[in-house]
Amino acid sequence: MMRGSGIGKEMVSQLAKGISEPIRAEIKSGNVASIRIAEEAGMMFDREEEGVLYYHRDAILQPIIP
Repeated sequence: MMRGSGIGKEMVSQLAKGISEPIRAEIKSGNVASIRIAEEAGMMFDREEEGVLYYHRDAILQPIIP
């Protein structure tokens, strides 16, 4: 298994760098791995409602494409 290897975090982070529009994520409360991935991708915690955590990243002027 690849769980815990950081591949998911790297994939989402690289994808987010190529998107200039706002990004949001809805994550089940307690899903620590997905929270780490969202934060690594530059998303910020917004609020929690009914066991769901809402994260967002505002639009950026230019995507960062390596």
